[in-house]
Amino acid sequence: MAIVLVLPASISPSPQEERSGAADPARQETRPRTLGRRIRERLDDRQAVREKYRQAREDHRRQLEAVEGQISRLQGQVERLRRENRVAGEALERRSAELEERRSFTSSAQRDLARLGDEGLVSLRATLRRVGAGVPVLKAARLSALARSAVSLESEDPLERARGIERFLSLFDEDLQLARVREVRSELIAVSADRRLHARVVQLGLVNLLFALETGDEVGIAVPDPGERWRSSIEAEERESIRAVFDILERRCVPEVTPVPFPAPRADPKESEGVKER
Repeated sequence: MAIVLVLPASISPSPQEERSGAADPARQETRPRTLGRRIRERLDDRQAVREKYRQAREDHRRQLEAVEGQISRLQGQVERLRRENRVAGEALERRSAELEERRSFTSSAQRDLARLGDEGLVSLRATLRRVGAGVPVLKAARLSALARSAVSLESEDPLERARGIERFLSLFDEDLQLARVREVRSELIAVSADRRLHARVVQLGLVNLLFALETGDEVGIAVPDPGERWRSSIEAEERESIRAVFDILERRCVPEVTPVPFPAPRADPKESEGVKER
């Protein structure tokens, strides 16, 4: 088989070179070497171009993969943000519903508190009259506490009204504790403005206070009038009942049912006016 080598124009010898080569044997001898060298150079250049093209294509592929990876990560982040946004939106809707429910509850509680405050104020004023007309058991302190509660109940501030109701209810607990007291104690009492004597005092809850002098010669009851706290000018039958109460509580006799005198309460001017109007 014959092999035909086709050379580029820049490699093929010119007519002048052919004539000169024909004339110069040395030159004819080096011509194939030159042609081979040029062919190898051309082949090397072509291989270099191919290598550069391959390297450029590989770089482009890596860059494309990197961009696709970034796009994939960004898509994942966008999807995660969408989920978080959806969850946050649902949580916001729940919070809004809870807030609306709390607003409705608060509005209802404020109306109930206002109603309780008005009713509590009416009850407190009645309690003030009852304590003022009752026996002198911590009366000043109880009246002062009731007055402070009344100021709170008359306030426009819902929180202050709530505190007033709480204090008023706590006073009921204190009165219940005082109402359970059944005791005999020694006390210095003011029988009159210029007469103070040592006496034994019986407290029957918040219902009655009885006294008997240490000598036993004089007995009496407590009265709600501040100008006359203790009164001994009572009927003989009442004096005997008081002595019997002391004997029973001090265990000097067998317990029995004994009538106890009660101080006459002062008439409430408002109630008196109401009776007159009716």
